[in-house]
Amino acid sequence: MPYDSNSIQPTLRQHVDVFVNSFFVKGARNHVRKTTYDAPWLNVGIMEKTNCEAFYSSTLFSGMNILSGEDYSLGHGFIHGYLSNSANDQIERAVASLNALDVEEIIFYHDESVRGLEMACNLGLKLRFKPVSLLEWLIRKVKDHDENVHMIDADAAIQLPCSWSEGDEKNALIEELFRLIGVRRVKRTYDFNDRLCCGSRGYFGLATGHTSKDSEQSEIQAHRNIQDAKRAGAKYLVTTCPYCYASLAVATKEAGMIPIQIEGLASMALYREPLPDGLTFL
Repeated sequence: MPYDSNSIQPTLRQHVDVFVNSFFVKGARNHVRKTTYDAPWLNVGIMEKTNCEAFYSSTLFSGMNILSGEDYSLGHGFIHGYLSNSANDQIERAVASLNALDVEEIIFYHDESVRGLEMACNLGLKLRFKPVSLLEWLIRKVKDHDENVHMIDADAAIQLPCSWSEGDEKNALIEELFRLIGVRRVKRTYDFNDRLCCGSRGYFGLATGHTSKDSEQSEIQAHRNIQDAKRAGAKYLVTTCPYCYASLAVATKEAGMIPIQIEGLASMALYREPLPDGLTFL
């Protein structure tokens, strides 16, 4: 069935707003763990289900200094939730918190953080640190340990996040990482500027009384993405957003593919170690 933006997107916009508003009312716990002075800082954003300790169970993230919670969230969900005023307020607070760390560099796990920093610069806010996206850091990590890389030799579909307003530079980063670890990006319909929202099943309609209708719509979104990736011949359905992973992982397995966050591919290539399913949703 072809994608009908008129029938799908207005519903999703409405309910993203509800979800994001309720998220910030409830709040997400702040978590700061410092291992050593020289360890890299990783910002995992607002996700209140984040189990920060899970990052230390992997070789890839072991020993990193980790930030999490509302104080450090750069508008997660606001970017495609169309809540510009709330986003500006939250971004200003987050930048102040991040600047107060007085560190040279921060790695941002969630792409919405990167988009939030772009918005921060547009607001005229000054950053006292160098922001590094997860993709940039993974590429650096692989290049620094290229003698350990085990080429994966597999086809993968990428599920692009809604926070990507312009994707050319980020797509180039994905393709560079894939090349370094032996992953081939399949040609699929819902990709690049024709990407389709994952549907974020389980988050829409919770406070609107339209849960049933929303669940049905989200199922359609997820089904389209998964079948599109399967038709393209993908072994892996790769996500760069933990919400995309949570939305698609179970149905992706049922369709005979392997759902994986992009850092999981890097971990497999470097350490032969798949990361836990849905790392931030343990």
